[in-house]
Amino acid sequence: MQFASKPSRLRVKFVSLFGKLFGLFFHPFFQRFFLGTNWISIPGSTTNTQFVAPLVPENPSVFYRLIYQ
Repeated sequence: MQFASKPSRLRVKFVSLFGKLFGLFFHPFFQRFFLGTNWISIPGSTTNTQFVAPLVPENPSVFYRLIYQ
């Protein structure tokens, strides 16, 4: 997995495993202490191995996770 950041974006690159891709999900952390189960699938993440996320100062805590599918 590779990460690269610029002032306004974060690029994440990951590889497939045995020909299968991972699904990328994100969770905007609006609650103060509880992450919860509201993970949102990123469209196209099961067919691509790169994702570019905007860095938004109004959303200081956003979490990402990869799931083997």
